[in-house]
Amino acid sequence: MHIDAVIPARDEAGTVAAVVAAVRGCRYVREVVVVDDGSTDGTAEVALAAGAKVVRREAGTGSKAHAMEAGVAATDAGAILFCDADCVGLTPAHLDDVCRPFVEGRAAMSVGWFD
Repeated sequence: MHIDAVIPARDEAGTVAAVVAAVRGCRYVREVVVVDDGSTDGTAEVALAAGAKVVRREAGTGSKAHAMEAGVAATDAGAILFCDADCVGLTPAHLDDVCRPFVEGRAAMSVGWFD
């Protein structure tokens, strides 16, 4: 089963590249999809340069939930790893730990957070 990552982002040019790099380093993730949710600060361009596939939404056309939905629609993966674009200090190891219980069949869903 493939896991793709979906990262909803609005005006996160300052952090999105590091998040994309961490997600791309996760051993279980096949593709990273950043949903630029109407940004005005170059978030989409930074995400593309970091190696993400970018889906663009117009400003004022929904919510974070709609951005997440658009990201899911842009992939054919059997599972999705959602990640916020404003995480600081995120590492591939964090994401490996979140995905591992699902990949090993020990959980139908896994949630992770850190300070």
